[in-house]
Amino acid sequence: MKSLGFVFQHTKKYRVPLAATVASMLLLVGIQLLAPWLVRTMIATVTDPEAGPEATGILARLALLGLAVFVARTGLQFVRSYMAHVAGWNVVADVRSEIYRHLQRLSLRFYENRQTGQLMSRMVNDSDLIEQLIAHAIPDVLVNVLMLVGVMAVLVSMSWQLALLSMIPIPLIVLAMRGFARYVRPAFRQRQVELGELNAVLNDNLSGIREIKAFTREESEASHIWGRIVRYRDSLLRALRLMAMFHPFVEFASALGTLVLIYFGGRLVLNQELILADLVAYFLYLEMLYQPVRALSGVWESVQQALAGAERVAELLGEEPDVDDRPGAIELSGRARGALCLDGVGFHYAEGDRVLANIDLDVAPGSVVALVGPTGVGKTTLAMLIPRFYDVCEGQITL
Repeated sequence: MKSLGFVFQHTKKYRVPLAATVASMLLLVGIQLLAPWLVRTMIATVTDPEAGPEATGILARLALLGLAVFVARTGLQFVRSYMAHVAGWNVVADVRSEIYRHLQRLSLRFYENRQTGQLMSRMVNDSDLIEQLIAHAIPDVLVNVLMLVGVMAVLVSMSWQLALLSMIPIPLIVLAMRGFARYVRPAFRQRQVELGELNAVLNDNLSGIREIKAFTREESEASHIWGRIVRYRDSLLRALRLMAMFHPFVEFASALGTLVLIYFGGRLVLNQELILADLVAYFLYLEMLYQPVRALSGVWESVQQALAGAERVAELLGEEPDVDDRPGAIELSGRARGALCLDGVGFHYAEGDRVLANIDLDVAPGSVVALVGPTGVGKTTLAMLIPRFYDVCEGQITL
């Protein structure tokens, strides 16, 4: 839910394209529900023993209505698809900009144990999945849920007994979706982690290609890269294996509903409790009932992938900088005189790893001070404390 909340928070600016998407989806559902009704009416007309010359006029009107339905459906499908993409890619652009600005705010300590490729993967690959969530996964879920509700209402109005029997597989599918989500999302999240690691290693290798060639490390580094490729491949196949188990189960459950209708629907027609035209329409509506159920199983995969990416993006944006202004900090007005004072400064990068201790230093305005000493005594560290790349652990620095 936190991942969805993070995504929806960034969609508020794009209410117009999202509203157009939702409106077109509602109209699409209504139009698609008309198609079986047209077939039912046609069968009832041509099988009516008392049908006369006016039947030809009815068929012509049905054909024209069908043409109008399909033309409207084409236009609405364009609006639904394009408007969803407009909203999705705008949100991705906003998120990427927010990630970059957030990375600029984070202190240098954050970057000490992070590889550039990992951060690039979160900014590019993980954020890219948010568009898939907005433009595909969520609209598809809404359309299919609406279609499911609409078809159920029509089926109940035609024969509530058959409607109840046809819905037997649906609880099984819902339980399966909940169960698979528990395993599939962590699998897709691990896949994104491995992709980030692969990008990081590739970035490091390509950046240091001169050193690799200078020390003839080509074979060693190629083996290292191959290991990362294999880990990413295995993590991807594990997630896809779980989804490959889920899809056939949904197809099997859907087939059970068709078998139920063949037996019980046929008996109702034989007992003259249901006319043939209604049974044919029932089969068409039943296919429309299970079509969104099957589609939801496919959409479920996209939802889990997208939520895994959104979780990683939200996790990165949740990082807080170590160096930040205290509440009530005094803002420096004008230009500083340049007098610098270090009073009892101590610093360590990690607990127990002391780099500087009891450093006292006064630098007068306009003067030049040279820090001299052997490698590793903390000259660079001291220089980084002055612009406050890190906060001191002991003492204070005043300007």
